[in-house]
Amino acid sequence: MRYRLCRSLSAVTVLLIAVGLCQGRADDAEATKERLSQAKKVYDAEVLKFKMAVLEALTRHEDAALKAADKTLIDQAKMERDAFEKAGELPSLTPIAVRGLIVTARTQLDEAYAAAIKDCLQLKADDAAAGIKKEYEQFQAGVPFGNLIKIKLYRAKITYENDIKKVRDDVGASLDKREATSRKEGNKKLLDQIKAERKAFNAWGELPKTVPAALRQKPEFARATLEKAYTAAIKGFTKAKQDDEAETAEKEFQAFSKLIGSWHMQEGDREYIFVFRTGGGCEQFRPSGEPHTTGEWRLEASNQLTIALQNGFKVVGAIPGTDTAKADVFAPGGNTPISAITLRRVVK
Repeated sequence: MRYRLCRSLSAVTVLLIAVGLCQGRADDAEATKERLSQAKKVYDAEVLKFKMAVLEALTRHEDAALKAADKTLIDQAKMERDAFEKAGELPSLTPIAVRGLIVTARTQLDEAYAAAIKDCLQLKADDAAAGIKKEYEQFQAGVPFGNLIKIKLYRAKITYENDIKKVRDDVGASLDKREATSRKEGNKKLLDQIKAERKAFNAWGELPKTVPAALRQKPEFARATLEKAYTAAIKGFTKAKQDDEAETAEKEFQAFSKLIGSWHMQEGDREYIFVFRTGGGCEQFRPSGEPHTTGEWRLEASNQLTIALQNGFKVVGAIPGTDTAKADVFAPGGNTPISAITLRRVVK
């Protein structure tokens, strides 16, 4: 009798412990769900901020098109706004910094989902983990800006731009240090050489010969990394039967291969440098390296390049597979070329 009682008490104790453990796991699983809920609220706020930034960029683009009285650009701006507002499709000319907002927000939410699923599995809350995983899959499939292949490609483009900027900053710092040393030593010959190197670097992006080999290789490495990202994106879109996305990425890749870098523009006695960025942006500099204006570029299927500058001027020409190209310059609102120019690639 005593033995039976003890055995009964032991069974009750084990049952109570099991119930307690289950309750503890349930509480922990609820805490995990709450953390995920907070992460989703942060994401929603960042998406709103991102949408406002895109709409502001679209408005600036529309205003510039209206000011230039360019019907083609006006129609394009209207179509891109409609596609963005109805389907969440990013405008082709969305600034890379604005794209970065959604990349960062999406990356953080992806990490929050992954952490929640992992926590639930460790707590042996398999049903909760399965529910969160299903929700995440629905989120990936149904939310605008949720295409993971696109996100990865955006991330690669942002990384590329940041890497190139870092190289320019590092080269500038190196030139500053050498210039300070030459002045301290009173070495005018060396100072003149450094000035010439700085002018060539600011104007053409030409790296000084004294730049360390490791720094010289960084632009090539950044370019090769982005080329791999484009190749992976095209392959991923094709596998996912997203043929339109694959074609768009392929055209971007072709433009990147042919266009991205610095180009020297000769127009009579005037000279400028165009620096083309991934994502459709470009900057125009004077040979001294002084900023002149910004703009947007696009490469058509016919291999025609169109550059719409903020000051209203437009450059239209063909970009062949060589390092030179002919183009025409149009005045604001004009339909007849005012001059012909030659574009010569100086930095790839």
